Amino acid sequence: MTEAGERRSGMLVEQDDEREATWRERALNAEDALKAAHAEIRTQRTSIGELLGQIRDLEAE
Repeated sequence: MTEAGERRSGMLVEQDDEREATWRERALNAEDALKAAHAEIRTQRTSIGELLGQIRDLEAE
């Protein structure tokens, strides 16, 4: 009975470790996606600023 209890405890620890690894991986993926989104937003804002500047230049002429 003691061996069965120890085996069950070992299995539960392994399952917890797997769940934690999956959670950690998802969190890292979310961080990477967020960084990529921020970079894309920055790029788009720069592009919009440049285009608005061109429009203002054309209107000034």
